[in-house]
Amino acid sequence: MDVVCLENNRSLNLRVLQDVPTRIHDSLGNPFWSGVDIAKKTIRMEHEPYVQKSHKLEHFLFVVIIAGMVLSGYALWQHTRPGPVFCDLSERISCKKVNQGPWSEIGGVPVALIGFVGYTLLLGLLVFKPRAWHLLLAVGAAIGLGFTVWLVYLEIAIIQAICLLCVGSAMVITSVFFSSLWLVRHTHTHKLL
Repeated sequence: MDVVCLENNRSLNLRVLQDVPTRIHDSLGNPFWSGVDIAKKTIRMEHEPYVQKSHKLEHFLFVVIIAGMVLSGYALWQHTRPGPVFCDLSERISCKKVNQGPWSEIGGVPVALIGFVGYTLLLGLLVFKPRAWHLLLAVGAAIGLGFTVWLVYLEIAIIQAICLLCVGSAMVITSVFFSSLWLVRHTHTHKLL
């Protein structure tokens, strides 16, 4: 019977054990567990906390991306309708000044619509999970984060007003970006086992 120690180098031990049969029979022909079966059970047990964290993080991402869609959808609605906005608190904190000003559109397309479409695409990746979805989610979130940094620069330096809806959306895309990086890092680490 093979004895397996997985504490030092799990991937090396698994490569060595791949050629060992999974069951060994005693002299009476009864099967008992071999080292490979023990190794598989140990890996599964070590893998379970990652799976639990991964599922929790996916649920968190789902909720956060939906929140981003709600924020962007509301900003889009505010962009198209005239009138007072609940987050117009002062001259410096004004969603209306940011969301209905000259920088609120790119080529005639409202920035809030771009955000809504971006969050919808991220949600699609999370729900349908195509091949390499972790990596695609991280790349999409990185693009969104870069776009958000540019918009925050515009708010502070050029428009000289802060939109609370935009700040909320910036917090959402930042959370999605760092969460997706965690998923990418840990998914590739656990696929090596």
